Amino acid sequence: MTLEGQLEPGYSIAFDRPNGLMRIAVRGLWTMQTVAAFIGEGLAATAAAHRTHPIYDTLVDARDFPVQAAQVTDGLAEIFRVGMESNAGRTAIVSQSHLGKMQGDRLNPNPRQKIFLAEADAIAWLAEPQLPKTD
Repeated sequence: MTLEGQLEPGYSIAFDRPNGLMRIAVRGLWTMQTVAAFIGEGLAATAAAHRTHPIYDTLVDARDFPVQAAQVTDGLAEIFRVGMESNAGRTAIVSQSHLGKMQGDRLNPNPRQKIFLAEADAIAWLAEPQLPKTD
């Protein structure tokens, strides 16, 4: 915790190989340096996951991730866009609040990404069969 009572900025990224699930947790107020580090580690984790799972789902725990500065949000929007383009799996994000959910929806309004207020709902959605894409 910082002196102001806020969580230190940070994240964790881990791939659950048996379940084909990328687990990401984000916390605190980020700077652009945090975004850059996250992108670097995220790209490495994604490349490693793709070696064994060409398609996998992602669960993001953002319950300790308050609404971020516009520059940080824009940086995260770009990495979410790239991630959704490079992987056909779904992304479920667990938010701490309705405001966080609105910011998350703004990051990437992709039908394969959904924001939840409860982790159980996010996991249940990821467990549902994914319908094939129809054009």
